[in-house]
Amino acid sequence: MNVGYSGIAILFAVAAVVSVIFKKMGQPLILGYIIAGVLSAPFLASDSGIISLISDLGITLLAFTMGMELSLRGLKELGHRIILGGIAEVAIMLPSGYMVAVAFGWSRMTAIFFAAAFALTSTTIVMKTMRDSRESLRSYSDILIGLLIVEDMLTVVMLALLSALGAHNAIVPIQLLELLGGISLFAVVSLIMAISILPKAINMVSGMGNDEILMIVSLGLCFALALFAQQLGFSFVIGAFIVGVAVAESEHKERIQQKMTPIRDVFLAVFFVSIGTLIQTSYVLYLLPFAIGLGCLFVFWKMVSVSAGFTAMGFTSRNAVYVGIAAGAMGEFSFVIGRLGLQFGFFSGQIYTLIVLVSAVTIVILPQTVKRNDAIFGLVQNRMPEGLKLYSVALGRFAKQLRERFNKPMKMKDSSKSMLLTLLLNAVVILAVVIMTELFVQASGSLISKLGLEYGLLYLGYMSSIILLLYASFNTLSAEAASFFGVKENGYGFTSKLLERVIQAFYAAVSIAILVSTLQPLLYAEPVLGYSAAAATVAVVVVLWRGISELTLHSSASGVRPSGGVSGASSPETDYAADFMKG
Repeated sequence: MNVGYSGIAILFAVAAVVSVIFKKMGQPLILGYIIAGVLSAPFLASDSGIISLISDLGITLLAFTMGMELSLRGLKELGHRIILGGIAEVAIMLPSGYMVAVAFGWSRMTAIFFAAAFALTSTTIVMKTMRDSRESLRSYSDILIGLLIVEDMLTVVMLALLSALGAHNAIVPIQLLELLGGISLFAVVSLIMAISILPKAINMVSGMGNDEILMIVSLGLCFALALFAQQLGFSFVIGAFIVGVAVAESEHKERIQQKMTPIRDVFLAVFFVSIGTLIQTSYVLYLLPFAIGLGCLFVFWKMVSVSAGFTAMGFTSRNAVYVGIAAGAMGEFSFVIGRLGLQFGFFSGQIYTLIVLVSAVTIVILPQTVKRNDAIFGLVQNRMPEGLKLYSVALGRFAKQLRERFNKPMKMKDSSKSMLLTLLLNAVVILAVVIMTELFVQASGSLISKLGLEYGLLYLGYMSSIILLLYASFNTLSAEAASFFGVKENGYGFTSKLLERVIQAFYAAVSIAILVSTLQPLLYAEPVLGYSAAAATVAVVVVLWRGISELTLHSSASGVRPSGGVSGASSPETDYAADFMKG
């Protein structure tokens, strides 16, 4: 490979000048690096290979240092509430990104990659913003750090899935199960190495008393496991992350981290510059309005999803909203997913440019929202519709009851075991329906030209069977949930009202998705995906909205007033409502 010295010199020179300017302007350096990449792009056409290599080194070292910040002992100290809250937040963000992509008419694989990029928070930007605004000194910052750690773990899992899915270029349920099995095997083997083998090796090398050797060995292990992961068809980020976790378990984490940080920062700067070189400037003006809209949507929906997830886990509404505000920035791993999308051909240059612009918008917005988090929380508390407050109260009761019932798995009551078994069985039923539909569509596709009326009858029979199966699954789960949460003497009728509507909304969305997947070969139209997403959204909103009147009636009977007051006798609902409105 011919490495053009002049191109690299221009890159660093432009990055240096732009970073100084952005520092003087008080703007994030990452934006400066991206703009430096845009300005340097015309001079780097012949050096794109080496720039890509250096940027890969940067993201590898970032994953390595991220792993060092996640010790397994520290993970235990996070607590299950933060872990579950982070998982719930990402689970809420993913469908929203998918639906945005579908609304733009993009393919299913493109939508999946975009949803993953849209769900992630920038650890680098968030932590720098918190330090600059002195918000890191406030009580909610520990919860925020926990959320970022959980998101980092989930990012590694998503990168593994996306790199494997991209290699297969399709979503086939059976292959997906094989991929999950492969990832699980790799994770188990890697964690065994991270816990028992690698820390001992690092401790042994550190006994030589030479920091240079310790650094070389650590980097050697980092890149060796990264290469191993890549050879297995996964992202190289996974291997680097796992070695970082192993280093965190050794006795010399601080020494390695202190030496590694300056090296990482240099390579990471080149990574952000490389992001700018891939931007197609001809699309910027056209895409900017969409980017501003999506950036505002990301900031708002991140606050909503984090608030919902962490309020459900028993955190105060004030801390949950503050964490949601502080997490409102897309960043580095969204770019990594964007590059994966380009590599596999799922993203065009236009989509990739849109992702970068959306991230830039959120980076600009974040410092302003963090400075005004008190005012934003007051606005949320005072202006939230009463129906949403009722759902928040019921959701909190629902999560609290789950934690109480399943807190000690070995000592669960029979009713709890029955509920857990019912949930698992119905999850298996839904997974089986998805796999059956995929196989049915594949098998019946070859019959279109051979069958006439019989083909329509075949589809009608299949869909009737699936609808009956889903209806039976819905009734079983609803009855079990009503029995589990609807115990009147314990005051959980309020919770059962919410759960009844949530289950209906979920099955409505699943039924629409299955119906569209079955009919799509007959309709021959990609926009059908967009229409189905819109129909599923409308169905979910209608079902949940209808539940508001029921919750209002039930809360009145129980003594809950959404405005924050309570009347009548105390109950689990009134107590939780008072706590929620106090924040």
